[in-house]
Amino acid sequence: MTIAELRGRGRPSIAEHTSLPPNVLAGLAVRSMGGNWKQSAEAAGLTPDNFKKWIYQNPLCNTYIDNEVQSHIDQSYLKAAKYLPTAIDKLIEIIESPKSKDYVKEKAIIDLHTIVNDGLTNRKLEEQFRLMQERLNAIEGGRVIDTSHM
Repeated sequence: MTIAELRGRGRPSIAEHTSLPPNVLAGLAVRSMGGNWKQSAEAAGLTPDNFKKWIYQNPLCNTYIDNEVQSHIDQSYLKAAKYLPTAIDKLIEIIESPKSKDYVKEKAIIDLHTIVNDGLTNRKLEEQFRLMQERLNAIEGGRVIDTSHM
């Protein structure tokens, strides 16, 4: 039995909501894009204090903001990845140019190394994660797995 049922009247408290109202979602969208409390509350049609109560008292709000922020990050990575080949070509051009100063070449070499190294590291981590997922799924499914090459 919920608190609202025990009281016998009234609407549920902020923490008792199992879904977020559209106005709160609108405010959370503004907040996830870097809006301040006042801007976010205005988008939600609430006072800043009431909007803060929603965020502090209802865990769905933080989950929503985290998902939106992660979505923005993913979109940014995709946009940046599109220009990566051009950036690498430019770094190589700088490194190979006789007009480039040594300190500029050094920075370009370090940047190029960082890009390549990060890419390789990410691939290795993704492969390890995939193998761990397979092993976990095998354990949960009751299958026997070969651990000799772990």
